[in-house]
Amino acid sequence: MNAFRVWSWNVLADAYLILDYYPHLTSRPESAGRLTMVSDVVARFADLADVICLQEVDARAADAVGDRLVGWDTTWVQRPGGRPDGSLVSTRSGLGARHTSLEILGRRSAATAEIGVDDSSVLFASVHISWAPPEAADHPGVEEVAELVRILGDPAAVVVAGDLNDDAGGQVMSAFERFGFIGCGNSSPTAFVNGGGRIIDHVVGRGVGLTDIPGNWKADGPLPDAGFPSDHVPVAALVTFD
Repeated sequence: MNAFRVWSWNVLADAYLILDYYPHLTSRPESAGRLTMVSDVVARFADLADVICLQEVDARAADAVGDRLVGWDTTWVQRPGGRPDGSLVSTRSGLGARHTSLEILGRRSAATAEIGVDDSSVLFASVHISWAPPEAADHPGVEEVAELVRILGDPAAVVVAGDLNDDAGGQVMSAFERFGFIGCGNSSPTAFVNGGGRIIDHVVGRGVGLTDIPGNWKADGPLPDAGFPSDHVPVAALVTFD
């Protein structure tokens, strides 16, 4: 049995930290200070990870994280259309992962890493799925899931980690289930949205076993704050496969 630890986190791109969205903030946090905090958080859970997946990463954050993760291979993929943010995947250099970049329907990006072990391999994808009202008739996230799965192909073992912008049982998560993906069983809120905690960041997989790894960060109050730079907290899972 092979096992890898994957950690995923939406870091909150600096361009999207708009005070109107975060009324608990009395002033906009200073960008350089937030960048240092993001790097510090990533460094803390890097000691516990083999694969790191980040979302809403802008170019400055990608450089800062890459500089901080010495001994790791890192790939950042900017979102299409000149958007400032994108997805990032980083793997321990000793794993010899093969990194690739994907575009999803001209509006989203995914960073992937395939790790080979003997005659087996597992493919990891870091992705940020579009938000829409849960009851939306044509939820863009459902289309993005279908396209992502198509692009990834049919690997024997695949893991998608990221901000999927949906709760368990919602349209996006149900779309993953239709393609044979299971969740890791996380039961702790990963984001504080509209006055309450929600589980909208996930690690899902197909052809693998997934076990939730509890983290030290909690989304049980308004975020970001003076001690934490994002409105999301990391989610992690132990991935096992033959």
